[in-house]
Amino acid sequence: MAKSASKGAAYMREYRKRNPARFQGYELKRHYGISVEDYQSILRSQGGVCAICGEPPGSAGTGDNSVGTLAVDHSHSLVGIRGLLCTNCNLGIGSFYESVEFLRKAADYLERHEKLVADVRKKLYGP
Repeated sequence: MAKSASKGAAYMREYRKRNPARFQGYELKRHYGISVEDYQSILRSQGGVCAICGEPPGSAGTGDNSVGTLAVDHSHSLVGIRGLLCTNCNLGIGSFYESVEFLRKAADYLERHEKLVADVRKKLYGP
């Protein structure tokens, strides 16, 4: 019985991979409580691009460009969807534990680094 169930599960995984659109609505409803129409409405309200970087789904540098969809960004501490993000932006927020404070500190760090690099360039190459 276990072997048969395992074959069935393997078949379904392959079937889902070959037919992703068929399961998109089910996954959206199951994980986020929204329909495909809701997803499309959010996407339209964002102009068809990532809510952070402004790149369209599947663009180079936005993560898995073979998929061509944006991730549903939801709060892990509150109930609700914030928007749709590309893979990189979605992972970036998660990597900073969804903390505005950590993200601000990261931005400050990058700005300080850019200033240091600019100062070194001026010293080396002149104004």
